[in-house]
Amino acid sequence: MGLVRPILGGTVVFVMSAMLFGGVVLYPDAPIQKCDSDNDYFYKNHPDGYCGKQGQNHTEAEFRQFKVWETSMMVIWPLGILLGALLQRKRS
Repeated sequence: MGLVRPILGGTVVFVMSAMLFGGVVLYPDAPIQKCDSDNDYFYKNHPDGYCGKQGQNHTEAEFRQFKVWETSMMVIWPLGILLGALLQRKRS
């Protein structure tokens, strides 16, 4: 059991980091959302109807991929923090 905790802890940190940095690389203009005609975006042309935070154009497929990543982050991060806390507890 002495070797399992550090390996599991390292794996949790790796997965959480990969999710975070993968999202930063894939979605630098997050959040992607439906374009709002009332907002003044830096980019004006939105033929696909989805925008990044500065108004960059995105397709519906990119929007759905972003939503999957966003939902995964909301599940993986809290679970990773909980698992990390449990792994840090000392056994008596």
